Amino acid sequence: NSLIIYPLHPIPITNNVDGNELLPLIQRRQQIIEIRELQGVGVIENPFGLIIVLNSNGNAEGDLFYDDGESIDTIGSKTYFFATYKWSMNDRQLFINVIENNYGHMVNLTLNSLMIYGLDRIPITTNVDGNELLPLIQRRQQIIEIRELQDNISDGGG
Repeated sequence: NSLIIYPLHPIPITNNVDGNELLPLIQRRQQIIEIRELQGVGVIENPFGLIIVLNSNGNAEGDLFYDDGESIDTIGSKTYFFATYKWSMNDRQLFINVIENNYGHMVNLTLNSLMIYGLDRIPITTNVDGNELLPLIQRRQQIIEIRELQDNISDGGG
């Protein structure tokens, strides 16, 4: 089971996605780039998305560590963002737990979309922070996508 932070535009799921993985990705100049390859340069302006790939039990979990990519000992100085993400099929909802939120630039970052792969029952509508949204549905592939969330990622996406 996997959670993947991804850019606004859909990306293909490859055979590299399995197990408990969270891959932070952005799109720049029509290319998908892993954030660790950018070393903090210009990443803050790009909204994030979350791809949730469910396991055979319908669950997924992952985490995100984020800092400026340049400073030394951000863990010691606690100048980073760290959150865990968990999708529960029983509850049919995403739980976001922000554990550390001391990287100031996170307030500029938005969680703009969710894609969920492997749902056994595809919903007609979704509820995000009390707002009903119509997801884009790919029934045969068991995929839904919820766009235009515009939630601040530093407060748990809500």
